[in-house]
Amino acid sequence: MDGWDLSHRQVLHNRYRLEKLIQGVTEECASPGFWLKDTKDPDRVLMTETEIRRYNRRLQEKKDSPLTDLTSLDQEMAQNNRKSIVAYGLTDSDTALRSRPTLRPCIQKGDEFAFDRFAETTLKAGEGVWILDRSQDGSWLLVRGKNYSGWVPADSVVLCGRKEMIHYLTAEDFAVITCPAECFGKKGVRPLAMGCRLPRGTRPDTVLLPESGHGKLELTEWRMRPKTWVPGYLPYTTAFVLDQAMKLLNIPYGWGGPTGFLDCSSAMLAVYECFGFSLPRNTSQMTALMEGAIDVSGMDEAAKKARLSKTLPGSLLLLKGHVMMYLGMKDRMGYALHAFTEYEDENGTRQIVMQCTISPLSVRRVGGGSFLQEICRIVEIRPQRQR
Repeated sequence: MDGWDLSHRQVLHNRYRLEKLIQGVTEECASPGFWLKDTKDPDRVLMTETEIRRYNRRLQEKKDSPLTDLTSLDQEMAQNNRKSIVAYGLTDSDTALRSRPTLRPCIQKGDEFAFDRFAETTLKAGEGVWILDRSQDGSWLLVRGKNYSGWVPADSVVLCGRKEMIHYLTAEDFAVITCPAECFGKKGVRPLAMGCRLPRGTRPDTVLLPESGHGKLELTEWRMRPKTWVPGYLPYTTAFVLDQAMKLLNIPYGWGGPTGFLDCSSAMLAVYECFGFSLPRNTSQMTALMEGAIDVSGMDEAAKKARLSKTLPGSLLLLKGHVMMYLGMKDRMGYALHAFTEYEDENGTRQIVMQCTISPLSVRRVGGGSFLQEICRIVEIRPQRQR
């Protein structure tokens, strides 16, 4: 956090744009300061980097956790007891991770949109992987990433040695991408997703990305745009969490979070990765593993509203198959930022959203209850002593 002014008061005055105004949502809702005006000390650091690392480690050590410290020899040995690691690698760009080694989609169709159910998640540029197997034709790799396992195209992974991978992933001088951005190099332009952690190059505004050259790992410098990155992780404050979340407004919805798109959990992960958190990818795993979860599944709406009124903005709200970020109360109703597909308006008419936006929790899920009614867990990510 060297060089950071921990007052961060400029964050409170940032204003973002909303393409969709759901009933109850106004333009002022796209400002962190609107939700933080009643929050005590929104610039206070909630957890230090050391505390965040310990939090990550506790999640990784839980039974059946999908989270892996790819640099840990202990976890590597545990993995070898189940399935041998045949190689190591680094992703050279955003990489689709699939449940089957094929680009042929498994389509689940709806009235207005369709999802490829073979799409599991997207690995960001510069992520490490353990390579567990290859397809018969060699064009696909079965990999284990930091929070998911599946198949990726072989040409998207640069093979390297274990020490090379660890050195890259643990570089002390690194940049964090704080908004969807692009970087520029001799070979063109590459997209970078919010939350990417990349070693810095020889110039202050460059990062190192892996490439395969002459049969070995090469690191090439790519230049970043101003105001799209920070040196090291952001300080974990309520103000910064909301500011990061607002940067995702209007990004289109895409199952599996493909490049340029978000689904509900990839949006939340993108925000929290900017502070150094390593969280589960799926909502079911979040529900099972995350610390500090408050079970509200048995509460009525009045009780849930009362609990939310005491909840820190930036907390996660977990529903079956969905996750949102709590923003605060407006007109005695809770509001959240989330990437979602559709809802029913007050007339029962189906409304298509298909993007990351802000909504009151009173809107109804298609074929179900309101978001408020269906919240089952509230997760405030703070040290245990603060809960």
